[in-house]
Amino acid sequence: MVTKFERLLAASTDVVILWPAGAKMSTTYTEMVLLRKAAERAPLPRLWFLHHASVARISAGRFEVLESGARSRYLTALARLSISPLPWDTLAELAERARLLSGELD
Repeated sequence: MVTKFERLLAASTDVVILWPAGAKMSTTYTEMVLLRKAAERAPLPRLWFLHHASVARISAGRFEVLESGARSRYLTALARLSISPLPWDTLAELAERARLLSGELD
């Protein structure tokens, strides 16, 4: 599974991470850890962080985790990978951000 993830990562130019408020997604945690470890071995594709406004605040190169608990360490680890933040607050904003991002990736 790790090898397959690394192959997909190596073949990608962009990776989009969706992080909604209060998420409890163990698979996403694993992917975040794998991304962090992959960054130690080779340059990563561009990382887009499509996150709910209650999860984190990213401004002027500063990353502040707003959620508490175990999720924070994964978010903090990803922030060190030079992510491109795309905050959203409502589902309408999420849809708009996703639409704009899909145009950027085409």
